[in-house]
Amino acid sequence: DKNEGMQAYTCSGTDNYEMLVIESMDADTEERRLSPVALATGNSLTLVNGPQDHGWCAGYTCQERLSTFWLEVATDREYTLHYTGVSPRNSRLQFINADVDENAESDIDLLVGIYYSNPNRLDVFADGSYVEPKNHDPQSGGTVEPGQGHRLTLNDEPGANIFFREEQSLYVAIPKEGIIDIVTSDVIVVAFGLPPVAEADFYVNAVTNLQLFLGVEAGRMRRMNVQAESKKRRRRSTEPVTLEIEIGDPPKPTLDAIVEGSLTYEQLKAMEAELVDAFQTGELATVLGTNV
Repeated sequence: DKNEGMQAYTCSGTDNYEMLVIESMDADTEERRLSPVALATGNSLTLVNGPQDHGWCAGYTCQERLSTFWLEVATDREYTLHYTGVSPRNSRLQFINADVDENAESDIDLLVGIYYSNPNRLDVFADGSYVEPKNHDPQSGGTVEPGQGHRLTLNDEPGANIFFREEQSLYVAIPKEGIIDIVTSDVIVVAFGLPPVAEADFYVNAVTNLQLFLGVEAGRMRRMNVQAESKKRRRRSTEPVTLEIEIGDPPKPTLDAIVEGSLTYEQLKAMEAELVDAFQTGELATVLGTNV
């Protein structure tokens, strides 16, 4: 409704609006431009620009500005978020001065799906504590193939998350109070196309050989997805399978934790090159004990 005294329109519906802050925590937050930032829900799209450059360098503007964005959002909804530039490796989301209803059934105010162009591993922390993705597999320490049953709801815990590769989007549950940090971790994801094998037996034997071949500790190699090429619920023994393995440091228990003996980016690149060479020469098939 239009308010003549305010010379503005007021929202008279039942929606509750809060201020959501999205911030790049990367070292180049003042130099690399991410905006405009697009936030969409239903048939509504909001474009937010970055703040003005207020710095002066030798009489000229410094062309530096913080990649921090303030967005007014309606709560209890699901949004999708897109940056104009490449998504930050480290980002933070939180509500500012949100109204907290102690009688509310859920602590979650918002669900946000953030688009990432690069398929890296994304670790989510709620108030500094690591939150496992909804498709986490306790047995292997990796993940199972995400499905519709892993979709987030407003009844999930703060920081609940799931990455859908087909959408290239990480979905995160944002609470009314608290801070959500998203951290990109450097890993290698290796996918093997295999002839029909007993998956469990193959994993125990072949992955152990792969660890020895690369000189990687068991805790730094995790099984991600084992699935049939067909989309049928039950796989026949004659169908080929795909095995995905992630190589890299395990997620940190807390945001500030320091991992001793962490694999460097250079070490991961060297392993990647070694795997490519082994595949081209046929050595990888010998290491795994099956054709790939």
